[in-house]
Amino acid sequence: MKFLQKRQNFTLMELLIVVSVISILAGLLLSALNSARAKAQSVSCRSNLRQLGIAFKTYSGDYRRIPTVCVMPSKRSEAEKTFGNPSYLPSIRELLENEIAGGGNVFRCPSDRGAAEDPIGLYTDEEDDDSVKNTGADYSVSDGASDFEREGSSYEFNGFMLRVNDRSRAMLMHDYRPYHGTAGTPGAANYLFADGHVGDLQ
Repeated sequence: MKFLQKRQNFTLMELLIVVSVISILAGLLLSALNSARAKAQSVSCRSNLRQLGIAFKTYSGDYRRIPTVCVMPSKRSEAEKTFGNPSYLPSIRELLENEIAGGGNVFRCPSDRGAAEDPIGLYTDEEDDDSVKNTGADYSVSDGASDFEREGSSYEFNGFMLRVNDRSRAMLMHDYRPYHGTAGTPGAANYLFADGHVGDLQ
């Protein structure tokens, strides 16, 4: 009569090795998923900016001018917050929303988490060898809201673009903050240029 051999249980060491391997694989998979999601969000952001570029072209063609807008609506003074006021400047969303079939969602970058990163606040000065300068605006916030929730848009309009020589270099709009990476690194923010293309600042 043959006796069935008793099955051996996993040793503690074997169990720890299996758990470690599973943890490593899960970490690699999660990293890949996060990277893919971030890439998809950046692509969606660029698509938004392209649509805004088309809307801007339609608006400027209808009115034959570059709009004057309030860069940061949340910073309006109480005296400026009514449409009838001569000092009231509309936001870029207020001007372009009617030109866009998708409505207000086009103004939201899917990676917009608010003020966790440094603001960009840059524009190209077309009258000074296309040098990049700072708007000097006060971007300090403490309410934890996203820029879209606070300003009505994740994208800042370049209100300093008075004259355009090189349309491929003149920034029209860009992310309020480097939503897509570390500030100052390639791909950290998306930019819409006056010739309609969307890319990096470099």
